[in-house]
Amino acid sequence: RLTSSRGLSAADIDELIASQVPEDLYLDYKDGRFLENPTKAAQRLREYGSAFANSAGGVLIVGIEEKDDKPYKVT
Repeated sequence: RLTSSRGLSAADIDELIASQVPEDLYLDYKDGRFLENPTKAAQRLREYGSAFANSAGGVLIVGIEEKDDKPYKVT
């Protein structure tokens, strides 16, 4: 589901959190509160995208706080 072109639904996000799907080489969670500052948000999104582009690729989910590499809550 993470790599399909249909995107993730609210139910998909809830399932990631309930199942405690951990971050790994191909999956990264980022707290969405950094988006509150548009200038910093653009810079950080470029950094995150560049990091994936310079590795094996992956899925970045913005708007989920994580603890110990596992999704904790929607932000």
